Amino acid sequence: MTVFKNLMFLLTFLSLNRLFGQSANYYFGSLDSTIWDLEEVIVTATRTERQLSALPLPATLIGQKELSSSTVRRVSDILEEQTGLIMVPDFNGGLGVQMQGLDPDYTLILIDGMPLIGRSAGSLDLTRLSIGNIQQIEIVKGASSSLYGSDALAGVINIITNQSVKKYQGKIAYQLGSFNSHDLNANYQQGPLQFFANYYSSAGYDLNPTDEWVTIEPFSHTTLQSKYQTSVGKHTVVNLMGRFYGQNQDYTAPGGLTGATHIREFNVHTKANYTGKSSQEHTLEWYATQYDAKEYLNNTQGALYDQQAFTQKLIRPEWRSNFTEGKKSTFTLGLGATFETVERTDYTATSDFNAPYAFVQWDGIISDKINIIGGLRYDAHNVYSNQLSPKVAVHLPLAQKWSIKGSIGTGYKAPDFRQLYFNFSNSNAGYGVLGTEALTQELPLLERQGEIASILIPYEALGQTLDPERSTNYNLGITFQQSSQFTLTVNGFLNEIQDLIDTRLIARKTNGQQLFSYYNVASVRTLGTEWNISYKVSEKMAVSGGYQWLMADDKDALARIKEGSIYARQTPISSSFPLIRNDYLGLPNRSRHVLTIKLSGTLSRIGVSWTTRLMHRSAFGINDDNGNGVIDQYDNLIKGFSILDFSLNKIVAQQFEISAGIDNLLNYRNLQIPNYGGRIGTLRMNYTFLKQ
Repeated sequence: MTVFKNLMFLLTFLSLNRLFGQSANYYFGSLDSTIWDLEEVIVTATRTERQLSALPLPATLIGQKELSSSTVRRVSDILEEQTGLIMVPDFNGGLGVQMQGLDPDYTLILIDGMPLIGRSAGSLDLTRLSIGNIQQIEIVKGASSSLYGSDALAGVINIITNQSVKKYQGKIAYQLGSFNSHDLNANYQQGPLQFFANYYSSAGYDLNPTDEWVTIEPFSHTTLQSKYQTSVGKHTVVNLMGRFYGQNQDYTAPGGLTGATHIREFNVHTKANYTGKSSQEHTLEWYATQYDAKEYLNNTQGALYDQQAFTQKLIRPEWRSNFTEGKKSTFTLGLGATFETVERTDYTATSDFNAPYAFVQWDGIISDKINIIGGLRYDAHNVYSNQLSPKVAVHLPLAQKWSIKGSIGTGYKAPDFRQLYFNFSNSNAGYGVLGTEALTQELPLLERQGEIASILIPYEALGQTLDPERSTNYNLGITFQQSSQFTLTVNGFLNEIQDLIDTRLIARKTNGQQLFSYYNVASVRTLGTEWNISYKVSEKMAVSGGYQWLMADDKDALARIKEGSIYARQTPISSSFPLIRNDYLGLPNRSRHVLTIKLSGTLSRIGVSWTTRLMHRSAFGINDDNGNGVIDQYDNLIKGFSILDFSLNKIVAQQFEISAGIDNLLNYRNLQIPNYGGRIGTLRMNYTFLKQ
């Protein structure tokens, strides 16, 4: 808590300076839309357009300029460059985003405000998203369940695709990279009609050729998206959007087993916006999406050995209205429902979740200075009890160049289908998983069949009903903006989570497999600070950087350490001793320190712009290697490492642009972090063939 004490001292000092120093005729921003075209505008935080600098919530906007100048072409890569966002691999090799120390399960991913599905292993793989048709990416940190419901305990990432243009334009881009990777984009826009296509493939790579596993198998992705906008009368605008994603990837396993994985995703989004009066705006949306994943393995004789199937469907209608009073107050009402169905080979039953919801929000300015946002959401659920999620945020200018912002919000996350109905067992994987609903049926059956060697948890503690996870999120930040050349922001955050759902070993099978299930952890805390700085050194050079300090702890583990009941060994043959607080490293895959630095500039004589980025993560643990139930400094840790990227960009002609880059210049490789496959070279060409 020392960080928060120091921060509160600083805020108190600045408040006194505000009262006894400069007078407050400073205007930091309001709900007046007439100034929004001068600064970045964000819509995700409040479901209405807001000036980013005046928003009372921790938020980041990745704009078109940063997206177009970057040599990375996947959303996962561009997010990794942002302070406080860590890309972590899941069991299937995909990449999800860790935010404020919370796992990818707790971050809601949206495309044009609608949720992506397909979390077969808990996190949503962001490598499947190209940045080729993205206008901006909006990131809101902290519990956002008051507007977005479940899955938003850590925050929301909204990926906004290109909007309509008045005339027409067309672009084509191709990038060649290491591992025989190819990324081809085509964009066409003519007034209200848009079309985007992306093809991305790679030969994959293997970080350990001596074993039978391939780290990343060869794969190809195809994305098609179209949008159309039309006016109905004078006051209504209708948007029609459709998207297809397909993925094919090789699939091999030890013993000469070979096969493939096929993924297909479809979604349709219809949006009607009515603005009959200047003070009112009404929006009706209907969204439907389906995600299918199928995989198979054949034996050495070509006969089918194993196959799996996963299908998820979601339909979501929503209506919301905004009522604006002058330029200082906006009142938002919303109603909607989510209808979700999941079928999977490893599930004991077809599962349906139905969840109608309603939300209300007030966004207002008091005394022309203080901006307050208050929101409340009510979620019903056909399986779990109804949930109420409030949130309040405040933005207060202190002086001409200083301001503070703070927010408190509650969130919840209902157990997903996997945690309830999973029934997975595969000898190649070396472990099995049973959801809590499947556990009460399957474990006694396995025991009667003689497949269970030992049960490690008392029967009365098994198969207990999972409670929804609940959280309270606190954010307190300060911003100093000397001018357009220098900006400093600091944000402190605290997440208190009750009934966090985690896995634990429950039994061992006679074939040596370990059997896992899910349970509620009573209390977990993530605490940290984020620092962001940007400085325009000159017209030809700029520097920006970010730093996150994080502690992510299981409070029960801390209590057991305090009472001296958790032991460790420095070596396998040394005597055991009780852990102390400094030995405990917290939840797995969390670095205490993460640093990012970006330098960019222009060599005007030759017309080349350049960018270099450095990301450093301090040491962290992944597995409990010494078997005491916690991650501590005596486990096998991932040592601190750095990722350095460098790129050059040149506009050869008015319509032709070429870029070259080297990612992971230091050639970092680690089997336990498979998303870093070594040094990667890229060459990209961008041609605008139509522009008017």
